[in-house]
Amino acid sequence: MNPEDSKLKEEVNGTSGQGPSAKSHTSGECVSPSVKGSCPEYDPKEIETRWRRFWDKTQTFCTNDPLPHEKTFYCLDMFPYPSGTGLHVGHPVGYIASDIVSRMKRMQGYNVLHPMGWDAFGLPAEQHAIATGQHPSLSIKQNAARYKDQMQMMGLSFDWNREVSTTDPAYMRWTQWMFVKLYESWFDRAENRARPISELKIPDEVVKQGGQAVREYQDSRRLVYFDEVNVNWCPALGAVLSNEEVFNGKSEKGHPVVRMPMRQALMRITEFADRLLEGLDGLDWPEHIKDQQRNWIARREGFKVSLITENGDPLAVFLEHPEKILDGVFVAVAPEHPSLQSIVKQECEVSVGNYVETCQSLSELARSTSKDYDGVFTGSYAINPITRAKMPIYVTAHVLPEADWGAVIGSPKLDERDRKFCLKYGESQEAMIGGSEVITNLWRQAAHLEALGDDAGLEKLRGQLREAVVNEMLDGEIASPAKVYRLRDWVFSRQRYWGEPIPLVHWEDGSTTCLDLNQLPLTLPELQDYSPKDGQSALARADSWVNVEDSNGRRGKREVLTMPQWAGSCWYSLRFMDPANHDAIVRPELEKAWKSVDLYVGGAEHATLHLLYSRFWFQALHDLGVVQTSEPFTKLFNQGMLGSFAYQTDQGVIVPVDQVKQAEDGKFYHNASGEQVTRVTAKMSKSLKNVVNPDDVIADHGADAFRVHLMFMGPVEGPRSWDTRTLPGAVRFIRKSYDLIAPYTAEGGAEFVSDARE
Repeated sequence: MNPEDSKLKEEVNGTSGQGPSAKSHTSGECVSPSVKGSCPEYDPKEIETRWRRFWDKTQTFCTNDPLPHEKTFYCLDMFPYPSGTGLHVGHPVGYIASDIVSRMKRMQGYNVLHPMGWDAFGLPAEQHAIATGQHPSLSIKQNAARYKDQMQMMGLSFDWNREVSTTDPAYMRWTQWMFVKLYESWFDRAENRARPISELKIPDEVVKQGGQAVREYQDSRRLVYFDEVNVNWCPALGAVLSNEEVFNGKSEKGHPVVRMPMRQALMRITEFADRLLEGLDGLDWPEHIKDQQRNWIARREGFKVSLITENGDPLAVFLEHPEKILDGVFVAVAPEHPSLQSIVKQECEVSVGNYVETCQSLSELARSTSKDYDGVFTGSYAINPITRAKMPIYVTAHVLPEADWGAVIGSPKLDERDRKFCLKYGESQEAMIGGSEVITNLWRQAAHLEALGDDAGLEKLRGQLREAVVNEMLDGEIASPAKVYRLRDWVFSRQRYWGEPIPLVHWEDGSTTCLDLNQLPLTLPELQDYSPKDGQSALARADSWVNVEDSNGRRGKREVLTMPQWAGSCWYSLRFMDPANHDAIVRPELEKAWKSVDLYVGGAEHATLHLLYSRFWFQALHDLGVVQTSEPFTKLFNQGMLGSFAYQTDQGVIVPVDQVKQAEDGKFYHNASGEQVTRVTAKMSKSLKNVVNPDDVIADHGADAFRVHLMFMGPVEGPRSWDTRTLPGAVRFIRKSYDLIAPYTAEGGAEFVSDARE
């Protein structure tokens, strides 16, 4: 035991103090203003064990289905991914906060739904299976049991009768069924809602072409579709990573990540972009979370402008400010642009090819935020449709394939990076004057007013110039009104074994069919090797599972892509309402009674992932009549991060706790180098050796002291640092509370206490 812990125990046990409070903790006598009598000494281990046993015996926190007109309150925590390391002291911050609210609501007469479960599919369990050969389901089961034990030790009032896991076949069955409902639907833009694919009108000319043409027409409009898209591929992990999981071209573990096209399943979340934006206004969420979603969707309105390249091919660009085309002097296209191959002249093929290959190792974030705006000339030019000037076409990493259709017009007069780009590559910074007589005159007048510094007159003239440009482009059918979004369609697939199988069969005649509900769940086959190979998951090697044959002898193959971890977490709030129902996701009367989640507690890091995906999932299924609510979470609360002490060198390098010693002068030094380091607060991490185990804290001081200590650190939504030295204050508070309350319990609550002791 280190000196700090030894000192702490003395403070907690009252042996280091000589005051009255220390004496009262060991005297065995309780004194209150109105009652004086003998009561047992405060023993958190005995008290908490006794009450946990009582709660379990009496099913105290078991939630009954709501009665008509009963007051209900649904309090939900973002359920965790159960890792092998268990919970550290930072994890329960949100759980304890939601527990406090749930207990208060019960005392106010509400029927409270406060459940817990496990988000258990995903890459960590698969990596563990690859390393150990143990099936992921076994490690997940062990980890979940560990988490549950810790949560029960903390006295959290979860209804464990409603416990669910996304990996349970009974749960997975409904995840797959909802996938089928989404696959068998399309988005009707005229009605702004999802509808069954059976209601999609097929044009007569398509019908005349036969069944294959009809299927292709339907597939091109389904909410779920397959396409080759550029993804972040990590060869070492054999997995596709999201943009948020890539750091400077590497995975979190430091493995190289490359951008490459791969076949994926996608969901058309972009069709719901406007509704997702508008729906935010009615939610009681932190404004910074709403802003993150707004910025992630990022709707812009403008015009789709068609440029013509030298070879006669059209090249579409988006202009939010159409008058910008008058200042355009070059065009930049993304390395992934579908027309790049036809644009590049033969003499530039090698340089462009090398540049494109280099771009594959860059993440989208690195490309979009890089201050070094570079590129390679393709050898081709595009014609400015207004000025008729020839604009050189460059391929640049800065332009992303999904943004503004993968091509932008460079305007050095209006953009500093465009100006630097022109200087770097020797391009002219002056746009050619051209267009109609009206546009030419307005342009010259604007230049004159700009030189005079007449901002008011210039602003008015720019409005006239914008109107003239728009009219000319629309009249000449050069442009059309358009909206663009930063939001991209959801890549709803992974090259992994440990995920929900996608319940589709691709037949040899070119058709694809879904499994019926009575054929679900489609479970994963048992394998000896879980490693992905050649860009495919281990499922692709399970021949007896992949290859199928129908009753007519038609052969087909199951889809070997699996769903992402987000699939099961999109809808789990519904399943907690009715977890044992075999015939439906949830009984309608229960969904109507509980409604959407009244209080949802979890981390702010899920703003543009889980929270956005769940909203899309509910909106689409609401359109299809599967669920009654279009928004899953009425109120959202984000707990702050709990950090722990770590140590930092003058160069900013964080060093593990066990590599630091404290000298007699009170300063801290790095063991190996002798360099003085500074104590800082950092995120709890195994690599930094600064993780604090709640089991140890509870074993020494009790769950109540642990809970009080966490909650008294400051506002739950704010950041805080774990400091063991301040824990005695919480312990003293609990003991004083016990001294005050215990006599009343001993005198008037003997029967109740006796029940708890049994």
